[in-house]
Amino acid sequence: MAKIEQHYAPASLTLVLNAAEGLLQIVLAAETGRVLCAQDWDAPVRSTEILAPALQQILQGLALSPQHVGRIACVKGPGSFTGIRLTLATAAALSRVVGAGMAGLDYMQALALTVGQAQAYHAGQPLWVLTHARRDMVHWQRFVWQGSAPRALAPVQLASPAEVAAQAQQSPVPPVLTGSGLARNAAAFAGLACPQALAPSFAPSHAALLALAAQAHYGHSDIEPLYVRPCDAVDNLPRMAERQGICPEEAQHTLASLLAVKPASFI
Repeated sequence: MAKIEQHYAPASLTLVLNAAEGLLQIVLAAETGRVLCAQDWDAPVRSTEILAPALQQILQGLALSPQHVGRIACVKGPGSFTGIRLTLATAAALSRVVGAGMAGLDYMQALALTVGQAQAYHAGQPLWVLTHARRDMVHWQRFVWQGSAPRALAPVQLASPAEVAAQAQQSPVPPVLTGSGLARNAAAFAGLACPQALAPSFAPSHAALLALAAQAHYGHSDIEPLYVRPCDAVDNLPRMAERQGICPEEAQHTLASLLAVKPASFI
């Protein structure tokens, strides 16, 4: 194994993880904010295979050990159930091994900050972030530009593209619209006066993720995921139960009972 470099003190580095929308992002930074490594993996169905080996390779390539990581910031959602569970579980495991503090980052805020860093907006400019939730549904959150950062006006909501487009039409100040929910539902927003469409692969910048990580509050409790819509498996449970010859009501009751059971161990 490579010799550990001494110019980075133990527990001095910040690790940021994001897999809320298919793109797996890994950023490792020093206390000064200097980026030591930043990787984006566009492999949505392989993130579970990639994350742990990639982290090991990054640390070994820099001649560092896991003990150099003192803070772990994870995007907690909303977004892909699999991606969110993957990064939060990885953060929890690593925190237990090295004692690093953990903090959750909001995906919608990261996207809003990314747009604001790329373009200059005047104070009070409405900025709406839309991300794909499922067919004909988006995660939607309204921000307003304030100083050098976006301020959320309301919690994230689940809405149809048509509902968001109608709200945008009625807005006194035309909002800037961004996110995968806009790109994947372009027809619904085609009639707006000045929508800002971004690429479907749009993701938070490394700078935005690190800026939010620098402001986050860290602790040793597991990060709670931000899920806005029900899991597809839960919604489809009655149909799946019937295919297995199980009473749908019995399956739902069993699931509710299992979800209420406290874990036998917190390790």
